[in-house]
Amino acid sequence: MEAPRIALIGARRVRQGLGPFVAEHLSRLGARVCAFLASSAEGREAAGADLERRLGHRPSGYTDLAQLLERERPDAIAILSPRGTHGRYLEAALAAGTHVLCEKPLLEGPRAAQRVDSLARAFQAAGLLLAENCQWPHVLPAFEELHGPIARPSEFAMRLTPASRGAEMLSDALPHVLSLLQVLAPGSGAHFEDLAFSTRAVDAREVQIEGTYLCGGRRLGVRVELVSGRTTPREAWLAIDGRRARRRVREQDYALFLGEDPPQGSERREVPLPDPLAAHLAAFLGDLDSVRGGAPPPASDAIIERARLLEHLLDAYTLA
Repeated sequence: MEAPRIALIGARRVRQGLGPFVAEHLSRLGARVCAFLASSAEGREAAGADLERRLGHRPSGYTDLAQLLERERPDAIAILSPRGTHGRYLEAALAAGTHVLCEKPLLEGPRAAQRVDSLARAFQAAGLLLAENCQWPHVLPAFEELHGPIARPSEFAMRLTPASRGAEMLSDALPHVLSLLQVLAPGSGAHFEDLAFSTRAVDAREVQIEGTYLCGGRRLGVRVELVSGRTTPREAWLAIDGRRARRRVREQDYALFLGEDPPQGSERREVPLPDPLAAHLAAFLGDLDSVRGGAPPPASDAIIERARLLEHLLDAYTLA
């Protein structure tokens, strides 16, 4: 089977975007980045030059998605643009019969969960792969290497530092939290109880969420700390049953590690953390190869449920 041809929407890192990193990882994993969509002729030139430097070839640049899809006929598109643009790109990919990897969250705004449900089922019925870019479950093997096996956890905590604030901060960060909870307590019918929100700044730069996550007969106490920040590398940690693991980025080569938060004066242990974005893209390309070979696409139940849970949390935050 020939290498898959992938087109990028959102190839530049104008607003903390992942486009250049996704392009590099896809290329290293054996895919061909064949084209990209830009919003202007100037953006097309800048993105083309940057991708050529990173990839060793210059993908075809377009400012019109219909033209890109018709001329290039990519196997898949990676939608890495701001979340308010996702809907129209997803609809265009569905109409063109193109597989999709989309940045989280898939959709926003009124009835977002219902619209995600309809879109995901339409992709499934058309035999098309639809994946959401939630990378954090790929951190769990390193967590177990650091702390030992995870067995029926009862408590989960996480701290993330997105660049946005308030409700937008929740939209940006909570899909990561939800994707981890779906792995730690799998099953259907997931829901939250006893939600409480603590906003420790007038302009909602900091939000803490506490509650109970119930799914598959399990109950997890959940605490999430979100702090708006634009410095890099971004602070991030997760804790399962009190065992905390903090992500560290080594400045000289951007290598990732997962380390303990030991008591003051104690020695810190850490383990290498394979890049979760690369791992997620490798899984996407594996699914893409299977579907291109005639297998049905993976079920979209997890995507649909994340959208429903995110909408519930956003509604609860607005009313808090």
